[in-house]
Amino acid sequence: MSDPDSNSNSNSSCPLGYDSSNMMPPPNQMKHPDQKYDLSIDRISSSIPRGKSDSVWVYPSPQMFYNAIKRKGGEVSELEIPTIVAIHNTVNEVTWRHVLAWEQLHKDVCPNPSLLKFRGRPTEYSPKARFNMAIG
Repeated sequence: MSDPDSNSNSNSSCPLGYDSSNMMPPPNQMKHPDQKYDLSIDRISSSIPRGKSDSVWVYPSPQMFYNAIKRKGGEVSELEIPTIVAIHNTVNEVTWRHVLAWEQLHKDVCPNPSLLKFRGRPTEYSPKARFNMAIG
């Protein structure tokens, strides 16, 4: 069984110390040096089955989310983080329900779909996103 907090590096294209299943560095639950307020370090289990495992994906804690934003050069008030994390988790859960609805068309081939990895591509826009940006 895979540990959701593991930092195995089984994929050679994965940076050293990163978890190859989600391309994330080891979890950082430490308070950021610029941080004024404490954030929760509690993580919530998703309903999304983790591929090649008997476990489910575990969402980042508010503290982990804040640290990730800061690591990527983002600016956000830590007071907004609990709301941002709740939205993030809800979007993932709703999206997973849409995936399951689609996968019902193939239930004879794959009766129990699971998610092997999350992959964020924030700089790669879909055709619809590009169109919406172009028209303002």
